[in-house]
Amino acid sequence: MPAGDEPEEGAAEEAPAAEEAADAAEGEEGGGAQAAVADMQDGEYLLHVLVETGKSIFLEGETTIDPLVKVTFMGKSASTSAKKGVTRTTPVKWDEHLFLEAGKVTGKEMQASLIQIEVLNKGFFSSD
Repeated sequence: MPAGDEPEEGAAEEAPAAEEAADAAEGEEGGGAQAAVADMQDGEYLLHVLVETGKSIFLEGETTIDPLVKVTFMGKSASTSAKKGVTRTTPVKWDEHLFLEAGKVTGKEMQASLIQIEVLNKGFFSSD
C-alpha cells in the first residue's frame, strides 16, 4: 500500500471507542425508560377502562347469555351493563367507560396492583 493510504496510528482505535459510546448511550436510554416505569410516584390514581366490543361469547350448554364485563382494581369493582340474549355468533358492543379510583396510594402499591377483567353471565346471578 502507498504510504498515504495507511490509516493513521490510533484511528483504528477510535472507531471501536465511538461504537462503545453509542452502545452505552443506547443502554442508558433504554434503562432510563425502564427506570421511569419502575419508579411510580406516591399519589392519587384513577383507572380508566374503555370496554368496546366482544365476540364469540358463549357458555357450553346455553343458547343465549346476558354478558357483562366486571373490572376489579385495588379492591374496587365496576361493571358494564348486561347485554340481553347474546348468542354464540352475536357481536356484542358496549362502548362503556369504567372508572375506578385507587385513591391515595404509594408507588410500590401501584406497581404491585393487578387489574382483573371478567366476562360474566348476568342471567346466572339474577332470578329474572
